[in-house]
Amino acid sequence: MSSKNEKALVKDAAKTLRHSLGVLFQSRRERKEKNQQAFANKFSAQGLTIGIVRAIETGNFTKLTHPHLRTYLSAVYANKNQQFAIDHKQVYDGLKGIEGLLKVLK
Repeated sequence: MSSKNEKALVKDAAKTLRHSLGVLFQSRRERKEKNQQAFANKFSAQGLTIGIVRAIETGNFTKLTHPHLRTYLSAVYANKNQQFAIDHKQVYDGLKGIEGLLKVLK
Protein backbone atom coordinates (compact mmCIF):
# COMPACT_ATOMS: atom_id res chain seq x y z
CA MET A 1 0.00 0.00 0.00
CA SER A 2 1.39 3.37 -0.94
CA SER A 3 1.57 6.22 1.51
CA LYS A 4 0.11 9.68 1.03
CA ASN A 5 3.58 11.16 0.75
CA GLU A 6 4.52 8.84 -2.13
CA LYS A 7 1.31 9.64 -4.00
CA ALA A 8 1.87 13.36 -3.44
CA LEU A 9 5.41 13.01 -4.77
CA VAL A 10 4.21 11.31 -7.96
CA LYS A 11 1.43 13.87 -8.36
CA ASP A 12 3.86 16.76 -7.93
CA ALA A 13 6.34 15.22 -10.38
CA ALA A 14 3.63 14.83 -13.03
CA LYS A 15 2.47 18.41 -12.44
CA THR A 16 6.03 19.70 -12.76
CA LEU A 17 6.52 17.77 -16.00
CA ARG A 18 3.25 19.12 -17.47
CA HIS A 19 4.19 22.67 -16.47
CA SER A 20 7.70 22.31 -17.89
CA LEU A 21 6.37 20.98 -21.19
CA GLY A 22 3.89 23.88 -21.32
CA VAL A 23 6.71 26.39 -20.84
CA LEU A 24 8.77 24.62 -23.51
CA PHE A 25 5.85 24.73 -25.96
CA GLN A 26 5.15 28.38 -25.15
CA SER A 27 8.79 29.32 -25.70
CA ARG A 28 8.77 27.59 -29.08
CA ARG A 29 5.47 29.27 -30.03
CA GLU A 30 6.80 32.71 -29.04
CA ARG A 31 9.66 32.29 -31.52
CA LYS A 32 7.05 32.08 -34.28
CA GLU A 33 4.36 34.39 -32.88
CA LYS A 34 4.59 36.47 -29.70
CA ASN A 35 0.85 36.91 -29.25
CA GLN A 36 -1.27 33.90 -28.23
CA GLN A 37 -4.43 35.29 -29.81
CA ALA A 38 -2.74 36.01 -33.13
CA PHE A 39 -1.28 32.50 -33.14
CA ALA A 40 -4.69 30.95 -32.41
CA ASN A 41 -6.32 33.07 -35.12
CA LYS A 42 -3.66 32.04 -37.65
CA PHE A 43 -4.44 28.35 -37.09
CA SER A 44 -8.16 28.61 -36.33
CA ALA A 45 -9.00 26.77 -39.56
CA GLN A 46 -7.31 23.70 -38.04
CA GLY A 47 -9.45 24.04 -34.89
CA LEU A 48 -6.97 25.87 -32.68
CA THR A 49 -8.62 28.30 -30.26
CA ILE A 50 -7.14 30.67 -27.68
CA GLY A 51 -8.48 28.38 -24.94
CA ILE A 52 -6.58 25.41 -26.33
CA VAL A 53 -3.38 27.45 -26.67
CA ARG A 54 -3.67 28.70 -23.08
CA ALA A 55 -4.46 25.24 -21.70
CA ILE A 56 -1.43 23.73 -23.39
CA GLU A 57 0.94 26.51 -22.41
CA THR A 58 -0.13 26.40 -18.75
CA GLY A 59 0.40 22.64 -18.60
CA ASN A 60 -3.29 21.72 -18.54
CA PHE A 61 -3.15 19.84 -21.83
CA THR A 62 -4.16 16.50 -20.30
CA LYS A 63 -7.66 17.96 -19.96
CA LEU A 64 -7.73 18.27 -23.75
CA THR A 65 -7.97 15.51 -26.31
CA HIS A 66 -4.85 14.31 -28.09
CA PRO A 67 -5.94 15.84 -31.45
CA HIS A 68 -5.94 19.28 -29.78
CA LEU A 69 -2.35 18.78 -28.66
CA ARG A 70 -1.36 17.34 -32.04
CA THR A 71 -2.83 20.37 -33.85
CA TYR A 72 -0.95 22.77 -31.57
CA LEU A 73 2.35 20.93 -31.91
CA SER A 74 1.99 20.69 -35.67
CA ALA A 75 1.44 24.45 -35.82
CA VAL A 76 4.34 25.23 -33.50
CA TYR A 77 6.90 22.77 -34.76
CA ALA A 78 5.67 22.47 -38.38
CA ASN A 79 6.73 18.86 -38.18
CA LYS A 80 5.02 16.12 -40.14
CA ASN A 81 7.50 13.49 -38.97
CA GLN A 82 5.72 10.24 -38.04
CA GLN A 83 8.13 9.47 -35.17
CA PHE A 84 7.49 12.94 -33.68
CA ALA A 85 3.75 12.20 -33.69
CA ILE A 86 4.29 8.82 -32.05
CA ASP A 87 6.59 10.27 -29.38
CA HIS A 88 4.27 13.06 -28.27
CA LYS A 89 1.32 10.64 -28.23
CA GLN A 90 3.27 8.36 -25.87
CA VAL A 91 4.10 11.29 -23.57
CA TYR A 92 0.45 12.40 -23.58
CA ASP A 93 -0.77 8.86 -22.86
CA GLY A 94 1.80 8.46 -20.08
CA LEU A 95 0.71 11.64 -18.34
CA LYS A 96 -2.95 10.60 -18.65
CA GLY A 97 -1.99 7.19 -17.27
CA ILE A 98 -0.36 8.74 -14.21
CA GLU A 99 -3.54 10.69 -13.49
CA GLY A 100 -5.61 7.50 -13.80
CA LEU A 101 -3.24 5.55 -11.58
CA LEU A 102 -3.35 8.19 -8.87
CA LYS A 103 -7.17 8.07 -8.86
CA VAL A 104 -7.09 4.30 -8.40
CA LEU A 105 -4.56 4.51 -5.56
CA LYS A 106 -6.60 6.96 -3.45
